Amino acid sequence: MNKKFDENEHQNGINPNPGELIPWELKEKEEEIVGDKDIIKEQWYSIEKLAYRFVWAIVTDF
Repeated sequence: MNKKFDENEHQNGINPNPGELIPWELKEKEEEIVGDKDIIKEQWYSIEKLAYRFVWAIVTDF
């Protein structure tokens, strides 16, 4: 079952760490993960780093 992102999740004690936009804990709750969770988590953090850097590049350019 696919759970929607809760906009008030930060009030439940899950906050993104520096360098993340969406914490892995939230993404992991969205739907069942099929396969090796460690590989998927590693790839998730790689993509998160790129997204975070992109956002900061846009913010600092303007």
